[in-house]
Amino acid sequence: MLSETFYVFVVATGSALIGLILKLCYDSKCTDIDCLCLKVKRNTAGEIEEDKYKIDHGILPREIQLPSMENYQNPDNIDV
Repeated sequence: MLSETFYVFVVATGSALIGLILKLCYDSKCTDIDCLCLKVKRNTAGEIEEDKYKIDHGILPREIQLPSMENYQNPDNIDV
């Protein structure tokens, strides 16, 4: 049988692909989307105005805070 690791990989990959497709749909700024049986009509003017507002007012997405390297210890130089 297949292991749990394989199932986690499949779910993670599927989730990433769905997220990528949604991002591409948002970035496309198409007003009409017709995919298989799904039909969507979007108001892209509102999205464009919101993006312009964020750019004009300097609102940036949150940056990832990485841990500081001050407390980092090299495993090769550990005193026992």
